[in-house]
Amino acid sequence: MNEDINSSNAINVNEINNSSINFEKIDLQKKTKRNIIYLLIKILLIVVIIYVLFFHIFGIQIVRNPNMKPSFKEGSLVIYYRLNKKYSRGDVVSVNINGENKIFRILALEGDIVNITDDGFVLINETNEETESFYSTFRAQNSNVKYPYTVGEDEVFLINDYRLVSKDSREFGTINKKNINGKVIIKLQIRDF
Repeated sequence: MNEDINSSNAINVNEINNSSINFEKIDLQKKTKRNIIYLLIKILLIVVIIYVLFFHIFGIQIVRNPNMKPSFKEGSLVIYYRLNKKYSRGDVVSVNINGENKIFRILALEGDIVNITDDGFVLINETNEETESFYSTFRAQNSNVKYPYTVGEDEVFLINDYRLVSKDSREFGTINKKNINGKVIIKLQIRDF
């Protein structure tokens, strides 16, 4: 009879050990599933934050032409801020023109009168332009822009820093502020090699 009790106790101890191992496996599986769900939620949250930051608040653009040299070199990376829609003369902005994003400087705002003299000077409201220019500014060849030019409502007059290139408002006229992606706030310049 003692042997029966001992053998039944041994069976009960084995059953208890086996059931506790099963509970540990189930607990481990639950923790693993929970950790995977938390990881997926964190990844999704990071993706949403990046999407909101770089598609609604900030924008990233690579300068693809020499139109803004020496201020911006080809291949430079710029970050622009989309939410501030108050622009000033001299602001560097990213603009969408014909489906292509380009960098320009704002020369004049709505209501301003722009005049480019024959000797290469720019007058805004009959005063010399406020932004520093490294190059003389001449009127674009084969352009319909007539000077003095009055900037219309909700429009800006854009200019390149490399003024020898005339693919700016001197050539195509003013653009609507709706076409401005945002104001450039950070410039990551490449090095010359």
